[in-house]
Amino acid sequence: MIDQITPEVPGVFPAEAMALGKAVICEYDPRKLAPFARPCPVVEASAGTLAARLRELVRDPPRRRDIGAAGRCYAASVQAPLSATTAAEHAYRRAPRRERGVFEATAAGVRPIDLSVELPELAESPGRRRSVPVPQ
Repeated sequence: MIDQITPEVPGVFPAEAMALGKAVICEYDPRKLAPFARPCPVVEASAGTLAARLRELVRDPPRRRDIGAAGRCYAASVQAPLSATTAAEHAYRRAPRRERGVFEATAAGVRPIDLSVELPELAESPGRRRSVPVPQ
């Protein structure tokens, strides 16, 4: 499955394809994935490398199967409907507090993320606002 070229993180279609055990090719920035979503078994490609990545996978069925199996496990653990719903419930319960910052919502709850420690590449991004209001 080939998804968008130029998104920052994989979207809904890659999640569905991974749940089906399909190898996924997508352009994304793995540094922008939430900590709980790493590593992501998506084959990275850009417009310039897409043809080469596709050829590699077509010529290597065992690798394609391995990536598909890893994607299925990833979808079952990271993107499981009950976990995602519980994470969303935690986030919505905290929304009225209007806390500022960057947060990670998982089935276990919501926690603040210290970008300088957990995602330093984002903390140092030019143009990034210092405090971002995020519904929790």
